[in-house]
Amino acid sequence: MPYATLGNLKSRLGRFFDELYIDSHGEPKEDWAACDLEDAASEIDAALAVRYAVPVSATGSIPLCKAWNLALAEELAWSRGGRDTIPANVKERAKGMRDQLAQVAKGIYGLPGAAGRSEAEGAAICSTNATPVFTRDKMSGW
Repeated sequence: MPYATLGNLKSRLGRFFDELYIDSHGEPKEDWAACDLEDAASEIDAALAVRYAVPVSATGSIPLCKAWNLALAEELAWSRGGRDTIPANVKERAKGMRDQLAQVAKGIYGLPGAAGRSEAEGAAICSTNATPVFTRDKMSGW
């Protein structure tokens, strides 16, 4: 479920919305825009699911999720629009949002009020060990 609305995306793209979401017959395709919002929200949820229950519904986190959703959907819109290049500012904004999402996944950046994942939901714990425990020699004969 997207964190931003179709109206939000229309406002973000302004006059470009109609150019980017038009089929070969000149018909506007709002369903394409809705799909881009959903695809962007899925990318967000995939990053956030490392640490948080998704979709995020905490009031304090919704503005962040909305900004991420719009930036990533905007990039999808420009790539869908049949143009040769995506504007540099759109690329940079999407990159910045992905960097923030990576920081959230690493625990560097948090979401205000968002519910964390519990072990019952399948949270994983990763650890590293300098010396391999299960080597070919140690497992010989098993």
